[in-house]
Amino acid sequence: MRNTNSGELKAGPEALARKVLAERCQANPAYSLRSFAKQSGISVTVLSLVLSGKRKFSKQATERLADHLSLDPEASLSLLRSRQTRGPAPAARTEISLDLFELISDWFHYGILSALELPRAKFEAKCSPGTSASARCRLSWPWTASCASVSWVK
Repeated sequence: MRNTNSGELKAGPEALARKVLAERCQANPAYSLRSFAKQSGISVTVLSLVLSGKRKFSKQATERLADHLSLDPEASLSLLRSRQTRGPAPAARTEISLDLFELISDWFHYGILSALELPRAKFEAKCSPGTSASARCRLSWPWTASCASVSWVK
């Protein structure tokens, strides 16, 4: 059985796998990620993505890691709990008015935003005197430009 402290387990399975792999590579320079994956029963691809921070361990992969490291049942449970409690806080929600929702939910707004991602796209805010006041009043927006256009720099 592997001796693990509570700090290693609280850091999560990713940090533990990274630490164990580093220890084994230091002890044996021929040891590789592929060897670690084969011994632990975790896919090389999954292990690579997890260690590079692009993915998190699944419950099944965390269990396999705990089995491979011969963690006692209490440590395994602690490792699984640390996996579930980590992660970013849920995003805050902002309520918007029905008028604003109707305005931004039209299909052409997505097209305008997509056009802004094109190379050489330039955003220009232009407004005509009549539409600016009515749009600001209707939507309670603080800005003065209610009409916008996208143009391309040549």
